[in-house]
Amino acid sequence: EVLFKKTIMSSFHGRAKSDSHFKLPIIKENFKTLKNTDFKCFKNSKSFFAMTGHILYSKIDKQNNVTHSSIKYKLRVKTIYS
Repeated sequence: EVLFKKTIMSSFHGRAKSDSHFKLPIIKENFKTLKNTDFKCFKNSKSFFAMTGHILYSKIDKQNNVTHSSIKYKLRVKTIYS
């Protein structure tokens, strides 16, 4: 019997033009633009979890990539699904 069966979305890279394992992509669009374009495909996702990408969204957090950004940023990402 499977008690816990949920899907996990892999890290999403949207506008990244480089492999984030070799060079940190820097995305300059604001959150509203990203929500309406790059993140839009996740709105109807049934996944409860998502892996973060190694990307720096400079208009959201100028110093840290998504994986290492503050909890405030990670909570804001939840608004993608609202």
